[in-house]
Amino acid sequence: MKKVYCIILAALLIVSLWSYIESNPIKSDFTMYCFDVGQADSTLFVMPGNRCMLIDAGNYKDGDYIAGRLTELGIKKIDYLVGTHPHADHLGGMSYIIKNFDIGKIYMPDAAQNTEAFEDVLKAIKDKNLSVTKAKSGVEILNENDLKIQIKSPALDEYSDLNDYSAVVRIKYKDTAFIVMGDAGVANEKEMIEDKNNDLSANVIRIGHHGSDTSTSSRFLNRVKPSVALISVGKGNEYGHPSIDVIKRLKDRRIKVYRTDKNGEIQIFSDGKKIKCYPKTGG
Repeated sequence: MKKVYCIILAALLIVSLWSYIESNPIKSDFTMYCFDVGQADSTLFVMPGNRCMLIDAGNYKDGDYIAGRLTELGIKKIDYLVGTHPHADHLGGMSYIIKNFDIGKIYMPDAAQNTEAFEDVLKAIKDKNLSVTKAKSGVEILNENDLKIQIKSPALDEYSDLNDYSAVVRIKYKDTAFIVMGDAGVANEKEMIEDKNNDLSANVIRIGHHGSDTSTSSRFLNRVKPSVALISVGKGNEYGHPSIDVIKRLKDRRIKVYRTDKNGEIQIFSDGKKIKCYPKTGG
């Protein structure tokens, strides 16, 4: 009975804390938002100088939701917009975002898909007279003393799997770092770790391909050495994501795992030295 009471109390405290955060945003130099878009992907970074970067925008139906969250956060301009690859669960809501927000620079890999979602994004870009910078390994989005954003993958011009074109983005803020994987697979991970001078270390990793066993190899985790892993995944999804093997790899390394299907939206704050994680539900 005492154990049940403690669990209920902990849950109430988490709900209360999240409500407080929503109504009184914690002042942070740097904040990462892992939006809850089900079996899709969308990640927001709010950085010094009131600059923000949105990586992916979920499915088509998620565009309105993400726009709403951006508005709640007081965001009117997206300085850096990254579409990791053309799949609809990453790019679907992006046309809505482009149409409804001031957009700075757009980064996308040189990959296309003959779908309505992808064509809508291209049309939205054209209608606003925007241009696209090719997302490829080595491209620097930003390089300042305390803030560096670099694309780590893809390294090649051609892949057989569309997921392998995924733009992998690493953000370093002072002594903390974050890496967002899109749907990048083991082939991309191998390319990245073969470059011994490639800094892939990160406190937080946004796990590739919703936790599929096509990503998150042991070798890659050993190189990144994260303390926190975020998985964007839908409840009861038909793909069986996240993979049991991936979860085991994470737990074997004592990496704290947060999942949108269990935790909802996850917010991570950084002061440049330490990070703090605030899931909407669970712990």
